[in-house]
Amino acid sequence: KELSPQDGLPRITGKYLNKPLKAPLPVTFWTACLSFSRANVMKEVRYPNVGGLFFGEETLMGLKLFDRGCRFFAPSRTSVFHLWERGYRPNFRSLEDNSLKSERYKSSVRYVRSVFNCEKDNPIETVENVSQDIIDQFYEFMGVNIETKDIQERAYIGNLQDRSMLEENKLDMVLNILSQKP
Repeated sequence: KELSPQDGLPRITGKYLNKPLKAPLPVTFWTACLSFSRANVMKEVRYPNVGGLFFGEETLMGLKLFDRGCRFFAPSRTSVFHLWERGYRPNFRSLEDNSLKSERYKSSVRYVRSVFNCEKDNPIETVENVSQDIIDQFYEFMGVNIETKDIQERAYIGNLQDRSMLEENKLDMVLNILSQKP
């Protein structure tokens, strides 16, 4: 969708297709919600410890998975879904002390940006050990370069070959319907 003006990290949104896929679709972004893999992947590639961060940790996890040779696919059929809208209930951010939340968030953003070499003036030590070559390959793979703030057209359309496969604004409509209270 965009690189956030607040933290410079990608905001990833779902896409609604106007026709079914014939086979799983290779995609360039990994997301935690409803992600499926063999269990050994999670043993080999630990989820990043970036407390308080909701956007950014998936991009970092995507980099780590990419570094280990994993690739990502969207299923050809919907098997499960979840309600994205959370306004009707408290979440982990609303239950935390604001000053602690702010410091942890800033620290986590700085950590992720340091892994991607975007903290040139004030980098921090990270434990990810991902080479610049792999980061550059991942930027090319995603179509998004966090460092230069460049987003390729294919990243905006979910790596689809043809924009006409997208049903623009349909996802927002569906989410609004699902989030309405009875």
